[in-house]
Amino acid sequence: YLSKGIMNDKVKVVRYTGLTDKNGKEAYEGDIVYTGARPQIIKWSDTIAGWAMWLGQGATTGIPLTFEVIGNIYENPELVGEQG
Repeated sequence: YLSKGIMNDKVKVVRYTGLTDKNGKEAYEGDIVYTGARPQIIKWSDTIAGWAMWLGQGATTGIPLTFEVIGNIYENPELVGEQG
């Protein structure tokens, strides 16, 4: 219950994007998704004022219609290697 001010270094609060993947799984900030090319990270983009796929080195692209959540940057950083 976050409003009581619980402190825990092992918990990372992330934002829900309002999107679901091709399997109906909810997509959150920091999720690693697969779109048919290489794994990408969902991040907020101030430039487009919306959720975007982060490709590494600052490059972003819009969220495609079809993607699959395969992990997240906190539990599965090996899925994105250096771009995470």
